[in-house]
Amino acid sequence: LLAYWDKANKLRREKKYEEADRVFREGLTLDPDHMGLLHDLGVNLNNQKRHAEADIVFNKGIAFYPRDSKYYNALGWSLFWQGKYAEAEDIFQRGLEFNPTHHGILNGIRQAAFQNKNFDGVKRYGEAYLALGASPTARRYIHPRLGWIGILQKDYQYAEKHFRQAFALDTTQSQAIRGLGYLATVQEKWSEAEKRAWQALGRDSSFANYNLTAWVLVAGNIDLDRGIAFAEKILASKPKNWGQTVATFPYFAIPEHTLGLAYLKKDELEKAVLYLEQAAAFAPQRQAIREDLQRAREKLREIAGKLVDWKFTAIR
Repeated sequence: LLAYWDKANKLRREKKYEEADRVFREGLTLDPDHMGLLHDLGVNLNNQKRHAEADIVFNKGIAFYPRDSKYYNALGWSLFWQGKYAEAEDIFQRGLEFNPTHHGILNGIRQAAFQNKNFDGVKRYGEAYLALGASPTARRYIHPRLGWIGILQKDYQYAEKHFRQAFALDTTQSQAIRGLGYLATVQEKWSEAEKRAWQALGRDSSFANYNLTAWVLVAGNIDLDRGIAFAEKILASKPKNWGQTVATFPYFAIPEHTLGLAYLKKDELEKAVLYLEQAAAFAPQRQAIREDLQRAREKLREIAGKLVDWKFTAIR
């Protein structure tokens, strides 16, 4: 059986998945509950994105070995890759009952909890994963995510702690600095926000960093024209998942809102209404956008009313 296992995994590493599948199954005809063959057959199926078949194999493994956490880890990730986040979180949780320090499960349940908007769970599992000695690569990802959730829950001290820990791990990456910038915006500390925005943009000229800088320049009344230029620069380059991102994190800036607010402040009201209507259509859940749009429309109606009064007076 060891020969079958070794040969199949060699083929899998060579990405000869169909041949590996055949060898795994040949070995399993001799020993249907062989722990290694069964697990790695499921992994091989996942490598081919045959997730539903992999799920069947991993469930068999759980039936044979109900206390073996590696099957819960494998099944949880298979479900996660299919977008079945609630099921994945449940399976990962069951795996933690048998092995509460399993790195793969803690990483998986943290990500599944995030997709399920179980933010308390993300914090709990993320902290547990960090405490167990997550790799530097994982820590660079986890700390900023915990920081973003801290802002979301208005736990600003918690957010700052994790953004600073992320920055200490890697001073070249901009996400931690951008996080500190957004943290300053929600606290309306505009000088601090501007400093962080420029620092982030200096490290990389990404959509996210231009977006933050444009918002700070406009919302903080620092430089409306430059804010407009930056927002226009990135208007057509929003990431594909931007709608989901801004729905999850309501403090992330939206370029159309930035432009609408800037033109509102400059009393260019037709442009303001145009952009704010676009922003409201993109993020209807944002109350601040609706309020700015209402202000722009009211000011536009007020001016239109005054113009009518002036014309009537002139005629008289």
